[in-house]
Amino acid sequence: MRKKIKWGLLAVFGGIIAFVLFVFIEDLTYDKSKTDTEMKEQKKALVLTWEADNQRDFWNSYRSDIHPIIDDLHQKQQISQVLPFEHKPLRYQESAKRWTNCIILMLSDEVYHSEFSLSLISSIEKSALREDFRSLDVMKIQRGLDMFYPAKNGIEREPKLNQTIEYLFSKPEAREQYYEDQYRFSGPAMQDLHHRDKAGRFIGFELEERIFASANVPQWDVIHIIGFTTWQEIKAAPFFYGTWNKHAERAFGEGMTFKKKVAEWNKIRTNVKSSAKQNFSMTLRK
Repeated sequence: MRKKIKWGLLAVFGGIIAFVLFVFIEDLTYDKSKTDTEMKEQKKALVLTWEADNQRDFWNSYRSDIHPIIDDLHQKQQISQVLPFEHKPLRYQESAKRWTNCIILMLSDEVYHSEFSLSLISSIEKSALREDFRSLDVMKIQRGLDMFYPAKNGIEREPKLNQTIEYLFSKPEAREQYYEDQYRFSGPAMQDLHHRDKAGRFIGFELEERIFASANVPQWDVIHIIGFTTWQEIKAAPFFYGTWNKHAERAFGEGMTFKKKVAEWNKIRTNVKSSAKQNFSMTLRK
């Protein structure tokens, strides 16, 4: 019995050592001199949302009916990037409509051309997806919340990200202050974690203009895309709250913490969120 316990403990200890060595070696293989900063100048995006009961059918229809239009805009360098996400059905308050898919089209320059949305809406109206189309918004990237990829070999590591999407509904009278909190606090805290490769993605979008919405679709004013690799989550765990608390005090004064600030935000906003899967076969880059 003692031998079995001894060998069992040795096996567990050996497994822990092997795992630590694995993640340590994996971290060393990242090229620390190579970073992905190409998205820093991309300021606006078109954001389309749908409901999809059958994701396979949705993406097949998207591929045949809508993606060619988007690909053409991409080839013309009018769209630089496509981030296509799917998540569980979400609903805000008493809205009669829910949504499951969010496709983000990063524009190649800061000037929004209305013909982009007109061509997209036209193609959607002719597609099998027209009945489930929810909204088309013009959104701008929040100041400082433009971390698109992990800092080290980011594009190669993007498929490994475990991602979350947040749709935020803030009270209009508190919106200006809430956004300022994001710039002063959330941005610097996530930039700190991102720079140390403890966070992989944090993109914030603010609503600039709603172009189209089907009836009873709620109007969010902010969308956040957040992503960690498993390894980043392991590395971030001992530092996460300490980093956020440090930046909370720096931004708002002594005694402020991450928990206290989130409690304040929860009085002026509603956060509807879910884990999100990115369809990489539909992800376009320059």
